[in-house]
Amino acid sequence: MRNIWLLFVLFFFYSYAHGQSGVVEPGVESGNIQTRSSMGMNLNRVADWSSQFPFLNLMRWSREWYDWPRKSDQGIEVNEHGQLTGVAEGVIAGTVFLSNRKGYPLAYTHYIVRWQGKGSLDYRWCAKKVGRAHKGDRIQVSHGSCLLTVLGFDPKDPIRNISVVPEKHIAAFDRGEVFNPDFIARIGDFRALRFMGWMQTNNSEQKTWEQRPVPEDRSFAEQGVPFELMIQLANLVGADPWFNIPHQADDAYIKAFAQMVHKQLKPELTTYIEYSNEVWNSVFRQKRFARKQAQQRWKQKDGNAFYQWYGLRSAEVCDIWKGQVFTSQSQRVRCVMGAHAAWFGLEKAALDCPLWKQAKGGCYRHGFDVLAIAAYFNGCLTGHKPEDPGVKYTREWLKLPDSGLTKAYEQALDGRHFPCKYDATAMENVYRYHADVAKKHGLELVAYEGGQHITNNMQNSQNEEALIKLHTGLNRDPRMYDLYQRNFASWRKAGGGLFMHFSDVGRAGKHGSWGALEYVTQPTSSKWEAILKQNSEPCWWPGCDGKRE
Repeated sequence: MRNIWLLFVLFFFYSYAHGQSGVVEPGVESGNIQTRSSMGMNLNRVADWSSQFPFLNLMRWSREWYDWPRKSDQGIEVNEHGQLTGVAEGVIAGTVFLSNRKGYPLAYTHYIVRWQGKGSLDYRWCAKKVGRAHKGDRIQVSHGSCLLTVLGFDPKDPIRNISVVPEKHIAAFDRGEVFNPDFIARIGDFRALRFMGWMQTNNSEQKTWEQRPVPEDRSFAEQGVPFELMIQLANLVGADPWFNIPHQADDAYIKAFAQMVHKQLKPELTTYIEYSNEVWNSVFRQKRFARKQAQQRWKQKDGNAFYQWYGLRSAEVCDIWKGQVFTSQSQRVRCVMGAHAAWFGLEKAALDCPLWKQAKGGCYRHGFDVLAIAAYFNGCLTGHKPEDPGVKYTREWLKLPDSGLTKAYEQALDGRHFPCKYDATAMENVYRYHADVAKKHGLELVAYEGGQHITNNMQNSQNEEALIKLHTGLNRDPRMYDLYQRNFASWRKAGGGLFMHFSDVGRAGKHGSWGALEYVTQPTSSKWEAILKQNSEPCWWPGCDGKRE
């Protein structure tokens, strides 16, 4: 789910086989390099409430250990990887490993639970033990939150390396596979995968290389997914990885990350590197950080100085990747400069960065390849105040026999009911502006995110059930296919290249309907069909057909 506000504040927004840790060596699996596909995909954040199920072991997105009966974390000790090392007498250490929202089919109903160490496990809330199988507990789940608790903790041989695996995939897990085959079947044909969500880029607290997540971590829900696994996934499916550097990361962190990618990523693949995410977005701490840095460096707090500093730091990141690590293979790296789609002119602050005297003609000259914007449409079906057209009109449409779905579709398609700059047709003008800017700077225009943006999230009307129903209903309507096709056509006609949809799998609700699919085992959706159709079209931009420039 994304934190956003107003219309086009375009936001946001392997496992332990048999209990033994270890990363499958990079390049072991063989995937087809996606050199002709035209679509990329943003991967949703890893969490117990996610319907994505990317890993076979659900403990990879379980919550922190907690004594739920006492509602306290006191008396629970863990090591640096989150494994239990101590449980005080009378304390019940538990973790929520799965949350199934009501109204959605269960992705899987039965799981096999295994662990190392002395003691046993208990299952509560939406989980219950129904027997033993495959050398572990066999549990059944229902809707709600599923709690796993530790019984009989022995500090000399503590329970550790717990795995919770869908029973249907236990054979794959026993073969040492890390990723859920159902997840791979969904994302395996895309040209690129953006890991902003997996890396928990927004508001990241990581500064040094030692603070990064590692494969030995019990759960990836708090710190994000280890880089090794993201590289492994890219190698497996043959997709270009898109990484987002934490905004506070120091130079040593950035260089070590580049060295890891250089060593582990298949040489046929290209890495997209972006400093942070949406540094223009006031919702995120990275904007406040950039503003502070600009003030310290140039004594300028207001105006676009913060975005000039963003351009400066992005240039430094690119210089490290291309100039210090990929020195003779700089074509394997594509440096990305992000921009706000609806804030015309802001991108020039980052590209040209006149306050940075060492820029030598502009930040963009430091090896940049891509200008990236968010390619969303929403038909202006939103608003802060009752008199805003997006609220006023939609409330009237709710009285119609179809609860306003047809009117909302028509408005999102071409803005025919009230003026709008952000319907799927009018977005061509937004895209063309940025395509022209990119061309003047010798860059390719790419959509770092895109799709529909129909939600009242973070607005006064976000809790109105009728409006939520309209927005989610339109997202599920068969005509969403046509809206997506129109937006894709506007993008391509304006001169856009790679389009990274946001996002792969996620449930719909008041915070938005971002997932192309709402759950990983969903057969299909109108959005999904539109994305597959677009992805099946041969790529059209220069150098996209296998010859990496």
